[in-house]
Amino acid sequence: MLSSDRTDRVTYIYQLDVNNEVSEVINVSYETLIKGKWKTLCRYDSEHGFLHRHSRLRSGEPITNTVGVIKKGGSNDWLTWAVKDISNRYLNYKNGYLNSLKKSNKKRK
Repeated sequence: MLSSDRTDRVTYIYQLDVNNEVSEVINVSYETLIKGKWKTLCRYDSEHGFLHRHSRLRSGEPITNTVGVIKKGGSNDWLTWAVKDISNRYLNYKNGYLNSLKKSNKKRK
């Protein structure tokens, strides 16, 4: 859990090779509890051979990019970096999402 009120969490899944070393970052995600449901706002994976971020704004499709994402190192470095990034920036991801919801709701009115 990231927050003391237990409404924010980081979840991570990775694959180990035969030497017990991280060989793939399957998922590192930041989830927040909104209106009784867990929403994934940001997640990382290395499915295409490099670490990249999927971010969610509003309820639309996630945006995928590598801007500001570590490019050097291997899967173990990427896993560590992604967990630290979410731990340090989860409030930015949450506030960005909530602000985009407010703007979306204003447009509907």
